Formats: sequence, structure tokens, C-alpha cells
Amino acid sequence: MRLKCKKSNHPEFSVYQIDRHLVTAKVLPGEALGGVPVHSRREALASLSALVIALLLLAAMLGTLFEKNLIGIVTPQSVDRELYGTAAALTKLKFGMGGAAVDMRIFATLARSGFTDGPLPELRKPFPENLGDAELLQSALEKAQTIDLAPPRAFTNADGEYTDLTSFTGEDTGIATYAFLAFVIFGVHISSLTYFYFVVVTASLLLYGAGHGRSVDAMAVGAVMTLALYVVACSNFINFQATGTDVKDVRFLSTLAAIPTLHLLVTWTRYNYRLNLLDYAILALQSGIFAFALQIRVSTIWAVLALTLYWMAIVSLRRGDVSGSLLKWRQPRSAVTLAAVFAVLISARVLATLSLSPVYAARGDVTHHTFWQGVLSSLQLTPEWEKKYGRSVNGAEGDAMPAEVAHIAIMKLPPEQRRQYVNSDGGTKKFALEKFSQVAFFNILSNDPRFVLYTFFVAKPLRIMQSEVLFFRGLFAGLPIWNVLVPVAALMVLTWLVARHCEARATLLATAKAAPLFVLVSWLPNWLVALNPLVMIDNFVWLLFLLCAALVLIGAALARSAGAGKPGAAIASLRG
Repeated sequence: MRLKCKKSNHPEFSVYQIDRHLVTAKVLPGEALGGVPVHSRREALASLSALVIALLLLAAMLGTLFEKNLIGIVTPQSVDRELYGTAAALTKLKFGMGGAAVDMRIFATLARSGFTDGPLPELRKPFPENLGDAELLQSALEKAQTIDLAPPRAFTNADGEYTDLTSFTGEDTGIATYAFLAFVIFGVHISSLTYFYFVVVTASLLLYGAGHGRSVDAMAVGAVMTLALYVVACSNFINFQATGTDVKDVRFLSTLAAIPTLHLLVTWTRYNYRLNLLDYAILALQSGIFAFALQIRVSTIWAVLALTLYWMAIVSLRRGDVSGSLLKWRQPRSAVTLAAVFAVLISARVLATLSLSPVYAARGDVTHHTFWQGVLSSLQLTPEWEKKYGRSVNGAEGDAMPAEVAHIAIMKLPPEQRRQYVNSDGGTKKFALEKFSQVAFFNILSNDPRFVLYTFFVAKPLRIMQSEVLFFRGLFAGLPIWNVLVPVAALMVLTWLVARHCEARATLLATAKAAPLFVLVSWLPNWLVALNPLVMIDNFVWLLFLLCAALVLIGAALARSAGAGKPGAAIASLRG
């Protein structure tokens, strides 16, 4: 006798295949075959086990950061952003002045005390050794926190600029909120920035459990995503010496959106489930975490695009009266769920904009990482750039090239028009940098489309593939053996859980089928803007999620195939 599970499109029926015969059993609320409750103790224990696995993986991830000595230090790649975020957080703690405003005196105190990537001969600690000295960095924080300062002047001078305050100069302002909350919860320590990451991810994971805890397969999916985060933390990309980055880097903080994204994705795969008000409340809280990740790292917008594309795809494949079912709020795939997420994301963005310090308008700064500057700068990836355009930008390279392009364009304007684009110190305003970078890019595209197309469709994809290879070669490099055993053990337990529950493969399989779309769309930030493989952290997470999900599915299929031939297996499955 052989038992197989088949998917039923009706929420009240379970379909079983015994040998060649189909048996359809009506399941009353709270009951199953033999009068056993649907959400039996075994299923509840399995769901709880998956949640425990996920939490243990987060603990192991934190342990890995201790192994790499990344808790109380700052990595070279993230020092500038963390310096601005820390200075803004201390400004708010000391003077109650928020809106991502930075007191320049606090900023200077941090930098002079060692929190910088610049040369500081008086400290006798060359860069980047100063960033790896936890005591030196903590001393810098204490000096900036306790320095005796009068409140910053909250008014502009004759040039319309603030004397004591500055802005983030083209970075995402959510970094300041992140640092402020970390310091409030854990105190003013560098380690607080690491611990707060795990607080947010744990909260998101618990919300995920509250929303999907009755589904063994959904909880297994959440554990697989946490496993992917753990493996990325074990890679050589999260390393002080090799790449100079860690989980405090904003490039990694975009992964705060991983569980919220998965939460909505799994909601859509559970098409027979009926949502209630509690589900929407949980979804709103997850969307709040998603919005927080967007404030910290604007490139996380790729996940919004991926979710929208996936929703459009599943809706287009739906049969029957699509227009009518889209407004039924209890259906997971209705337009109401997507609208609820967008409402939270947009509201959070509006509130952040309204609370922004006026120093940003005065300095002509933007509230997020620049886009067109990166697009223009990425053209340097093509070997012919220097030959074709190097002379036109006075030989400027890297991030200095777009700045030089903007400077040249501004100098061509009449003197009376230049002032709107430059600050009193002669520096180019960020909005001007974006404007002239965009103009320059489209000029090159118009005059030399073949060069631009080669950059984006040949040179960049090759660089992306090289980054993928580099990432997988650096997995578990230099780490103890327990770092390798943890994911192996997690995969084995998850495989066992999925194999024991005949419908547990449905959600995992559906989510795994959607994962390639998220892997592909997560390339966009690196493909459009940046050349740095560290920008591909989200891609690595989703690629690992896909691989781990495939391993669990294959393992569960093999286990069920091997167990199907045992005497009494079918009857035991019916009873279980």
C-alpha cells in the first residue's frame, strides 16, 4: 500500500492517494482523519521546532561574528556611513535634535579620536588598525558623548547655511535612526550596532511565526531563510581583513528586509488560507520593518519590485473572476494585501521626509544614496572608458569622476547661475551632482549607445558572475569546523520535518519556485549602479535560500520514497 499526498483546491478537503485509488476526506474545523485535531500536537511541535532552529541559527550567526572579532569594531568599508550615523545619533541623544542632523563638533570629536579612515599620526594607530581597536573606538564614543558643548545654532547664517550642523552628504538617513535605537537599547557602544541587527531580525522572525506558526511548511521556509543569512555571515565577504565589512555595514543591513519579504511571499503561496485582522496587523508590523530597511538602504527597493512582479504573475495566472476576487480582503492573493504593504512603506517614507532636519534643504542634500552618480561612475568598468572619455573628465577616476563632471558643467554656466549648485565652501550640492550625472549619462548614451550597451550587457554581467564565484569560494574560509556542521545539521533536521508532514512540501516548493525571480531582481542594484560585489549581499542571501530549499525538498522526497515501501507506512501516515 502506497500513500501519496495530493493538493486540494478546497480548504475543507484533504485528498489522499492509496495505491491507485483517490480518497477524499472532509476535514471539519479542528478535526482530521480519525478525529485527531488538524493542528495536532505533532504539527505544533514541528512548527515550534522549525522556529527554534531559526533562532538557534541566529545565535550561531552572532557566534560567528565573535569568531571573526567583528562585534566591537568598525570595518573599513563602512566607516564613513557609521561615522555619520553615530554622530547623528549622538546629536539626538545629547541635544534632542533629530531629523538626521549631524553636529559638526561631535563629528569632529569622533574623527579626531580615531573613528575615521583618515591619517591620525598623533594616535600612533595607522588606518585601518584604528578601526580594529575596540578600546580606541569606545574612547572616541565616550569623548563625543561627554564633551561639553552648547546646543548647536539652529538658524542659518548670511549664506543661508547652518554653522554647527551638517547633513549626511548623499547617504541614506535611516542609518541615523538605526544607530539611535541601538544606543537607546544597548547603550553607546560599537557592539550595540551589531546587537540591534539581531533584535530586529529576531522580532521579524517572531512576527513570521505569529503569522505562519500553524503551518509546518511555512515555518520550515522561514528557517531556510535564516539558514541563508547564517551562511552569508560565514562567508569571507564578512571579514575585516578580506573585504572590510560586517553586518553593521549598510550593505548588509538591507537583509533586514529578508524575513518581511518572505512573510508576504509565503502569505501568497498559502492560497487556501483565509486572512483575518490579526494577520493584517502582523503584516503591517513586518512592513514597518521592511520600511525601516528601505530607509537604511534605499537599494532594497529591488525587493518591492520583485514582490510586485510576483503578485502580478500569480494574479495573471488565476482562473475565473479575477476582478471580483482581488477585492476580497481575506484572500491572501487579493490586491488588499499588496495595498496594505504599500500603504505602510509610503507612509513611513512620508513621515521620514516630514521629520527631516531643514539642514538638508539648506545644503541641497538628498536623503538617500545617490543613484545617477553610480550609474555614470559604472561606465568606467569598460576598458575603453579612459581612451574615449578620460580626457573629458580631466583624468578623474572612481567616485571623483561624477564630481568632476558636475564641476565642469557648473563652470560652464554664467556666474549668477552657479551659486544654486554649490555650497559656500565650494563643494557641489548633492542634488546638483545627481542632476549633472544624469545629463552626462544620457549624453553618452545618445552619442555612443554601443559603448553603454556593452557596459551594461557584457561587462557588468561578467563582473556579477565573478562576484558570485568569489563569494562561494570564500564560504567558511578560516572558520572552525562547527561553522560547517551547523548548516549541515539544520538541513538534516528541516529535511526530516518536511518529510514527516505530507503537505509540508507545498509551501516550500512554491516559495522555491518564486526564488529565482528574487535572485534575478536582486542583481539590479549592482547591475545598475555599483561595481562593488558587497552590494550583492541580498542576491547571495536569496541564492542560498534557493539552494537550501532545493536540498531540503530533494532530501524530503528521497526520505519519503524510501519510507513509502515500509510495511504499515501508509496507515501510519493516515493516523499521523
